Amino acid sequence: MKPIYRQIILIALDAALVNLAVYVTLLFRFEARIPNNYIDAYLNLIPLITGVCLAFFYALKLYNRIWVYASLDEMMAIVRATSLSVVAIVTVIYIFKLPYLPRSIYFGMWFFINAFIGISRVSWCLLRGTMNRH
Repeated sequence: MKPIYRQIILIALDAALVNLAVYVTLLFRFEARIPNNYIDAYLNLIPLITGVCLAFFYALKLYNRIWVYASLDEMMAIVRATSLSVVAIVTVIYIFKLPYLPRSIYFGMWFFINAFIGISRVSWCLLRGTMNRH
């Protein structure tokens, strides 16, 4: 697969996983009964959360890595990018007085974004390995 197609697929997948991570965090926090005001806040924050995460993932070269082997270095790059993203998101929300989510959501989304992106990269490696053998 050409590198540009791989990058497009990974960016689209990451965008979906980032938003899934926030939604799953909300479901856990509110025991699957998310109050309407937090659903509205989440929907308003989707462009910010997605854009900031993808920008940091791109800036920290997560899309330029080969990902032949899922190693600790790759996971640390994901953790670094996610940590910077969440700090930036929270900073922008509070500076510009945007709709906000409970503070616990930001910690939870950090955890789930790391988990989901990490699992996607390991899955990508496994898929590549399976496809290269056939």
